[in-house]
Amino acid sequence: RPPLSPPAVAAPGGAKAPEGPRFANAAAYEEAWSKFESRAKTGDSVGYSDIPWPLSLPSVSGASPSDAMGERKKKLRSALLRWHPDKWALLMDRVREADRALVTQQVKEVTRRIIGEKERFGG
Repeated sequence: RPPLSPPAVAAPGGAKAPEGPRFANAAAYEEAWSKFESRAKTGDSVGYSDIPWPLSLPSVSGASPSDAMGERKKKLRSALLRWHPDKWALLMDRVREADRALVTQQVKEVTRRIIGEKERFGG
């Protein structure tokens, strides 16, 4: 049975946040993230749609109940570091002004989901 799609996050002002690309699996997401990270390091500006949001994946952290505890903790920690709002605060100067509020909101949503996974998986 395919996983249910996560609910869309509302954009500031109540509008529905635009849906980003959907990834077939965690490997496809990681590939997109690697490309995004390379672009972000160049100093180029980025928009909401340039960011590979993991919200279409069954697990935003990549952790699974079938992972060994050590592997699950590693994935959860890595995801928390990647999506921590303080880290994103450093990147916000590269996010287009028009997208900043939505990016900030979506980063917080991803972080909330990772924390939820951590509680659920016992990581």
